[in-house]
Amino acid sequence: MRCLLLLALFSSCFANEPSIAKPQLGALIDQKDVIVIDPSQRAQDFLEAYEVIKRGKSPQKIQFHLSDGRSLTNVLEMKPMKNGTLILFKISGSMGNQYELVPIENLVNITQQ
Repeated sequence: MRCLLLLALFSSCFANEPSIAKPQLGALIDQKDVIVIDPSQRAQDFLEAYEVIKRGKSPQKIQFHLSDGRSLTNVLEMKPMKNGTLILFKISGSMGNQYELVPIENLVNITQQ
């Protein structure tokens, strides 16, 4: 009998437990801020933009801005890797050409300096 009373008391304690509302995905993420893009397509878009700017008559140097606040300046070439998730940059520097490999998700935009 005692066990039944304890079980009933125990059950009643948790029966009235306030339910915690699970946040909806829309509440966590503003839909305008999230878009799913295939990395290889994004890499091709950056490559196409780079080639258009490079073909222009302007002598200005091409610059890529990265999500960590850095910039790649004096970009001579860019080559997306086979799967499109990484891009290899050839950069003109004071000590000759240098190479930098950047994940596609770190590229923010491209400009002329």
